[in-house]
Amino acid sequence: MRQLDKEKIRETITTVGIGVLSMISEEEPYGIPVSFGYDDGEVSFILQADRAAESRKLAALLINPRVCLTVVQQSQEPTEMWRSVVMTGKLIQPPLDDEKAAVDALADNGSFVPGVNVFDAPESEIDVTIFQLDLTEMSGREFGGTVE
Repeated sequence: MRQLDKEKIRETITTVGIGVLSMISEEEPYGIPVSFGYDDGEVSFILQADRAAESRKLAALLINPRVCLTVVQQSQEPTEMWRSVVMTGKLIQPPLDDEKAAVDALADNGSFVPGVNVFDAPESEIDVTIFQLDLTEMSGREFGGTVE
């Protein structure tokens, strides 16, 4: 196992674009897969919720906005290698002036599954909220592969 330097961490999170966002919901751990964007030290998310149903993730974040984002990358070529990046901090809603940068970062390196919507609800019933991760810690590790 090797610690990743800042450049390898940046390379990993701009390549992968999807991770697991973990939070506390009703005193229990709760993780959801999310697409995220990364640009110049800013991690951005768009979280969607069906207006007709209570959103467990948004309810949890209102009570405790502290989260952990875990990103994993695996490759087989040229040799098997695993990388993981763990980021912790608080989810905040960016000021309106920063929302465009957040959306641009998502467009640049987020990963999206085509044709997927929230609980099959019509678009008109989906609330979309932009968040940024106010980072307190970011670390990464690499297993296997070749040492450069």
